[in-house]
Amino acid sequence: MTKSRRKVARNNIWRYYLEMSEEAPKDPKLLKNTERFPSGHGYPVERLQTLKLKNEVIWVNKNLSFPFALSEGQKDVDVGLFLDIENRKIPEDNHPLGVRWGHGRSADIGKVFFRDTNRPDLVYRDIDIKGSGDVAGSVHSTGERLQSQHWRERKNPANSRGTGEYSGLLQQGAALHDSEIAENLTEMGIRTHRSLAVIKLNELPLLNSTGDLAIVPIEELVRAGVLRNNFEPALQLRAFGIKTRLIEFVTKDAFAGFGDDTEVRNMIDDALSFVRYITKGDVGDVKGYLKWFANTLGTNVGLLEKSGSAHRFLGSQNITLDSSIVDFDSVGSAGLRRARDDRGNDFYEAKTAFINFATKVLDRYSIEAETNPEEPIKRELKDAFNRAYHTNLP
Repeated sequence: MTKSRRKVARNNIWRYYLEMSEEAPKDPKLLKNTERFPSGHGYPVERLQTLKLKNEVIWVNKNLSFPFALSEGQKDVDVGLFLDIENRKIPEDNHPLGVRWGHGRSADIGKVFFRDTNRPDLVYRDIDIKGSGDVAGSVHSTGERLQSQHWRERKNPANSRGTGEYSGLLQQGAALHDSEIAENLTEMGIRTHRSLAVIKLNELPLLNSTGDLAIVPIEELVRAGVLRNNFEPALQLRAFGIKTRLIEFVTKDAFAGFGDDTEVRNMIDDALSFVRYITKGDVGDVKGYLKWFANTLGTNVGLLEKSGSAHRFLGSQNITLDSSIVDFDSVGSAGLRRARDDRGNDFYEAKTAFINFATKVLDRYSIEAETNPEEPIKRELKDAFNRAYHTNLP
């Protein structure tokens, strides 16, 4: 196949970036940032080039109709992408992935609107790949300064032994566990991300002793002792309404405290327009958005506790701007119920993270000063969260 034909084939694979699905909302405010790869918020997100690795699809979500033609047992699918650890200039026919500060081993494919086939009220937009390499760097007042690093074994802080995990890689079992938990929570009525597919990796990039990049089969890495024989690397294709987490807004808000706040406002404007769409216009302004957020998050936490499960890390890093709770590596039985104000308790952590976020949003939009001092909005938000939480307990 010639270079030009390869380019055309690749463009056909990713054509959904230009052809929004039939279910795509028509609200121009919701679609205003579609040209910003890979997410809807306004601040810059870096792109890094990728390598396509040999792979095999081992699980596909049959509850969703999404813009990828994937089936179990399918080999070498085009979304089997891994960040190029040499950070070279992106070739013309390469499909880059978007990277964000604080997201470690996940990178954004892009965005397209689609719905849950069983629950049309659930709309998804931002799609990423977890386990696609290790991203490091720092957030900066003018944008991201990120690069991909070589995957490596994580060390136990207390000693030199490995933890059994690898920075940049995702264990197959963990990907399948997260996928199952997300489906179960969705059935309970909890807003969360969804797993679209889990893809087994049959090879990984490796820098050899001379500094050259090689693509090495997993079996060879195990034989050489570079990879543990019980670690099976995989990619997890995930869909979010809005992938951006509360901690991203809070961090960016801090950097914008003494300068232009356009990028920070874009994040909230984007979240507001998304929520306005999924609520069919019931949420119309920032105050309405925060009240909806409080009700939704309180419901999420109450239903999670009702199910007998606990997230255990339900802080600002695991709550998105569309009030979804995400990342379920730590989810398990709630065990002994802690006091509601104990640190580590889902109720305490989620409520604290939300009120901190809401406070910064209110300050950014100067809303608190405009409200009746006898009924401050933050008190209303706390009460709304508490009511939604208790309403959904047994």
